[in-house]
Amino acid sequence: MYVPFKTKKERDKYGAEVNILTKVKDMQFLEDGESMTRSMVANYFEVKDYEIKTLVKIYKRELQENGLEVLTGKGLIAFKQAYLSDRSEYDDSSYSLEIFSPTAVLRIGLLLKDSAIAVQIRKAVHNKNLPVVRYSRNNNITSIEWSQELEDLVFDYTERGLQEGKTLKSLHKNLSDILGIETRFISNRWYNNWNNKLPLKKRLSKELETAVAKGEHLHKNALEHRVNKLEDELRALKSQLGLLLGVN
Repeated sequence: MYVPFKTKKERDKYGAEVNILTKVKDMQFLEDGESMTRSMVANYFEVKDYEIKTLVKIYKRELQENGLEVLTGKGLIAFKQAYLSDRSEYDDSSYSLEIFSPTAVLRIGLLLKDSAIAVQIRKAVHNKNLPVVRYSRNNNITSIEWSQELEDLVFDYTERGLQEGKTLKSLHKNLSDILGIETRFISNRWYNNWNNKLPLKKRLSKELETAVAKGEHLHKNALEHRVNKLEDELRALKSQLGLLLGVN
């Protein structure tokens, strides 16, 4: 569901949703407060620089329509002097520099395949009925911030599924697909504290929590399934018998 939008027409439909970028993750800009270099874009999406470089090569015209600038000559010199003089990672001998506006960054998010951040951006613009999952990164570790809305959705979906006799693994896998985040984030929140709040599993009733711990909710579901199946078979037999009697 959250694969890159395949056509430019689809991407154009969401091209103005730049507010989603900072909702999903904080952005770092140059001193002008509105521009990012290619390496900064790669850091935002948590991918390698060459992945952004490849997208620029393939979709250069589309990205330029959405705020990508390729600086050369005097314009490049002036920009470097104004905004990059203290950034040692940029080579003064380079002949060009790609500068991305927020709109161009959003367009990258609509195109980029292998990025959890990009997946979340596409989910957020495509389905506004779901909570936006916000990412943060500290000491090279990526985590998500658990809003009350997100916690409630995960808990309500899981509780309902457990009551129906489904496994935690299958429920969290389904939630992963729905929310566009890795299963490990959901399972971790289910079992662990976050920001001084108890694990989500502690919100279960004691009866259900005990049943889940022992796997009894699965047995109950299996028994109910068997009873329902027998009832269906009995109804079918009665129907067949009624037809036979009618023929006689």
